[in-house]
Amino acid sequence: MNSSRLFLLLLLVISFVPLSFAQTSEKHLEVFEPVPLNERIPLAKRLKIFLEYRRTEQWGLLFDMLPKIHTQYPEVAEITKVEFLAQIKKYGKTRIINFIPESTEHNITIDGQYIIWGCAEAREGLGEKKWLASIFASLENGKWHFSDISFAIQLDAREPLPCSSKKGK
Repeated sequence: MNSSRLFLLLLLVISFVPLSFAQTSEKHLEVFEPVPLNERIPLAKRLKIFLEYRRTEQWGLLFDMLPKIHTQYPEVAEITKVEFLAQIKKYGKTRIINFIPESTEHNITIDGQYIIWGCAEAREGLGEKKWLASIFASLENGKWHFSDISFAIQLDAREPLPCSSKKGK
């Protein structure tokens, strides 16, 4: 698929998922290139915690790991925990079962921010779907923080691209 036909729909509804890998072996850390080598293990561990908070619906703890400095949406950085929890209660969340990181890119528009691409498995109705997705990661005050998951959507499509669709193809 041509990258000009692809854009990211940044969902303001936060939908995070647990990392499928529990180990931080060298092979698993390769997906986090170009993150500096000394930050890959902390990134993987903190992402795993963040995604576990999402999976177990620990919204208050999840809120504390959202970016406050590096964010695509300044209004998100200004939201209070009370407002965040109220939005979750009002709008609900996409039920994400799993997320498998596949590659990472440096975000050239924001220094210190990375885009982690992967496959998000979501429950839809009685079935499950696997969609191409990304999550922004930024190192803020010595700790990794994470954005919402963004699903890759083709301009003429009604739902996200399946995981078999590789970014930029």
